[in-house]
Amino acid sequence: MTDPRKNDIEDCREVVEKNPADAQAHFKLGLACRKAKRFEEAAQSYKISLQLDPDNTRALHGLAIAYRKLRRYDKSIAVCRQALKLDPNHVKIHFNLALVYEEQGKWEEAIARHHKVLALDPEDFQAHYNLARAYDAVKDGSKAIRHTQKAESVADRENDEAGINESKLLLAALFEKYGSSPTANG
Repeated sequence: MTDPRKNDIEDCREVVEKNPADAQAHFKLGLACRKAKRFEEAAQSYKISLQLDPDNTRALHGLAIAYRKLRRYDKSIAVCRQALKLDPNHVKIHFNLALVYEEQGKWEEAIARHHKVLALDPEDFQAHYNLARAYDAVKDGSKAIRHTQKAESVADRENDEAGINESKLLLAALFEKYGSSPTANG
């Protein structure tokens, strides 16, 4: 059975070959490569897209993700900062930056960035969930529990069964670790 992502990449490559000066075509190739977890190729395509259209925040975001997946954290941070100069309220770029800091173990920076995400989108499940994990990493149990409960509430409103289950598992672990009861409001 053929991987449909491979077909997407091949289709995008054909479009790029026919239109090498089309920034959007290079962006779509980068996206197809990223979805197929071919992060080096994705980064190259995003860079070409950005040479043709330097202010494309979607391409900058894609490049930042590719660099993060390749563990090129300094480059990911630099690209995020470049993108945020163009769009200071781009939630996904702030979130990617938080993930970079998490992966580096820079918990205070991750916490600050997740708070920025939540200032822009207070109902962001993943930001609450990751913020809970970050607070747990710095041993702030009450805030970890509070954000896990908020994540569960958001997931419940969105009928997100996976999010509800993830939240319940994390909440149980936090209650066990910090000795709180499930009825505590932390």
